[in-house]
This record gives sequence, structure tokens and C-alpha cells, in this order.
Amino acid sequence: MPISYRIRWAAALPRLLPTALAALVGVVAVSYLIDFLFNRGISHEGPLTRGLIFGPALAILLILQVRRNVLSLVPDAIEVARDAVVIGFRWVDFAGVTVENGKECLTFRQSFIRPGSTRKIPPMVERRLRKEGADRKIVIGNYLVDWQNSPVGDMVRQYSS
Repeated sequence: MPISYRIRWAAALPRLLPTALAALVGVVAVSYLIDFLFNRGISHEGPLTRGLIFGPALAILLILQVRRNVLSLVPDAIEVARDAVVIGFRWVDFAGVTVENGKECLTFRQSFIRPGSTRKIPPMVERRLRKEGADRKIVIGNYLVDWQNSPVGDMVRQYSS
């Protein structure tokens, strides 16, 4: 039976705040444009009200989407479900623990990417994952604070020898 860990709030929020702010600004800007084009003038009540309603709603949807990122420990592999795909790393391909930008990463020689909630992997998603290096590493601190004293740490010790 797999052991699963959701992405931590501390890891998810810094990535989402700029996106949520951009969503709020975008909603307000589009609302002003619609008001200007169809009402032949600029009114502040409509766009600001729509921005205050739809901006936070978009932010909440984004937060819920990112919180669906899950790290799963299965018997012979570790998998990360994100962006409508599942990236799997076999423990026999484990290369070691590295530190990148002050964050510990589990690094693997190769991975397999399979569709998660969709039937096909969108090409843009696969390119982005490869460009980010997400097909070769897992930023383990995004999911576990004390990963060394967890089942993941046990597997790392087992396959590091």
C-alpha cells in the first residue's frame, strides 16, 4: 500500500502568491476593459467588485490545484503526481541527495512519466517538466520536513549503499 504525502503549505504558498495576485489584477483589468467597451465609460464599482469576487476565487482554485501535488512511496519506486501527470522514479535509479538553491533534492538517473488525470500527456507539460528538471529530481522538503526520519529516508539509506 502506498504512503502518500501532500505538498506542504509552506512550499505551495510562495509559488502561488504571485499567481494569485496576477489573477486578481487580470480580473480587474478585464472588467475595466469590458466596462469601457460596452458602457462607453469607466466606472469603478463594477470592475472592483468583480475583482474582489473573482480574484480570490481564482486564487483559491489555484491553491487547491497545487495542493493536489502528492508524493507517493510505493514498494519499488517513488512517484510525484503534479500537473496532470505522474512522474515515477525507480529506487534502482537513485543517484543521491543533492542540494540545489538551499533545498535538498532526491536525484535519479531516469524516470517515467505517465498521464495522471488525462488520457495523454500535454506536450507543453512534458517539456516544462524536463526543462525544470522535475523528471530527474524531487525537492523532498516540499513534501516532508524531517524526511530523513521517515519511510523515504529509510529507502534513501537502503539504496545509497
